[in-house]
Amino acid sequence: MYLLGFVTAETLGNLGRPGEVAVYVPFSYSVAGHILILPSERVEVLAADAADTMAFIVSGGVGRSARPARSPAPPA
Repeated sequence: MYLLGFVTAETLGNLGRPGEVAVYVPFSYSVAGHILILPSERVEVLAADAADTMAFIVSGGVGRSARPARSPAPPA
């Protein structure tokens, strides 16, 4: 299982949590969400536009796609 979210703090040393990051995971159809504290090595950065990703999450997956654009097929 994967969750889509946004890294909001790349270091939490000031909270006594070195090596961990804060990730905001918004709910669908809402502005509310969770802040997850995760080891940085457990976070995978996607090559996707933040606005498209937020639209995808908030729409429950029916909005604009969060998938990165595909390379065009080579000419035949």
